[in-house]
Amino acid sequence: EPAKGMVSSSYMANYKSDIARPNNERALKPHSVMSVSFRAIDSRSRYHADFRVFNNHIDNSSMCMNFPKGSVEQRECRRAAVVFFKETCADWTKRAARERDEQSKLAQAMYCEANRTFEAG
Repeated sequence: EPAKGMVSSSYMANYKSDIARPNNERALKPHSVMSVSFRAIDSRSRYHADFRVFNNHIDNSSMCMNFPKGSVEQRECRRAAVVFFKETCADWTKRAARERDEQSKLAQAMYCEANRTFEAG
């Protein structure tokens, strides 16, 4: 049946084949795992936090994924991550202006996007 409406027939065919695939196969997007260390909010201790990055975008839901889901440690790590993203965005903004290279611009974009979109919740 030919596609009707605002999408092309090739787009519709790709969409239908994607829907037909099992969920676990669709969920396997290429990503990398990054690790950072930052200060806890109410103490001098530090958090070592892992998170996933997809195509230079931080997966906000994965922040502090190395802590048990719903644990006090994960909640406190995510609270501290808000401050980390704010400070890191500012640092990379300065560095990108100074160095004017592509890697600095990419890092600035990634951390500043996380600063705008991340919620500790």
